[in-house]
Amino acid sequence: MQALVDGLKNNPNSRRHIINGWNVALLPDESKSPQENAADGLMALPPCHALYQFYVADNKLSASLYIRSNDLFLGHPYNTASLALLTHMLAQQCDLDVGDIVLSLGMRIFMQTISNRWKLSCSVHLKRCRNFVLNAVLLRFLTMSLMTLK
Repeated sequence: MQALVDGLKNNPNSRRHIINGWNVALLPDESKSPQENAADGLMALPPCHALYQFYVADNKLSASLYIRSNDLFLGHPYNTASLALLTHMLAQQCDLDVGDIVLSLGMRIFMQTISNRWKLSCSVHLKRCRNFVLNAVLLRFLTMSLMTLK
């Protein structure tokens, strides 16, 4: 992180302001379960966030994040907020304004995840859940997501 801050301060026009989100030495063994990997001191699953790149233009710090697999129900809000926070913190340390934040998504996971979480929530809290309620919630969620992406 210090190398990134130094690079942004001393060579803001570089294209090499990059953070790799993966610690290759701790990547999980795909032949084992997440629990077994964790017990062995490895990551339970590979991180969804893969590559951060920062760039400076007009004294503004912008950030781009490639996410290999993105759960739109849980991971997306967290990843977006984390990137925004990190960008603001770096901009403050480098005496820059904040520019744009760009997310590039590999696989997007939402239908099955929302459906499963909604069903779980319904079974725990409501005891009864009708399909039309789930469809209305999905429609609202997708409409909000598409409006956000514009």
